[in-house]
Amino acid sequence: MRTDIIEYLQKEVYHRCKQPTNKFGMGCYYHIEAVVKNAEILAEKYGADKETVIIAAWLHAVSYTHLTLPTT
Repeated sequence: MRTDIIEYLQKEVYHRCKQPTNKFGMGCYYHIEAVVKNAEILAEKYGADKETVIIAAWLHAVSYTHLTLPTT
């Protein structure tokens, strides 16, 4: 498993969610983190490619981190 890719994605998602302009704040990160944990469990249960599932889980909502708060 390419843990380097997975670790990079985790850090990148964390960084994006932590930005003060991110509309959803850190709640976005906690949501994605929970999805990753559940995805890993389901991948094991159903015999899916664990690496692919984990990468997809980290990326599934990353586009939301670009939604910004309106400026005044």
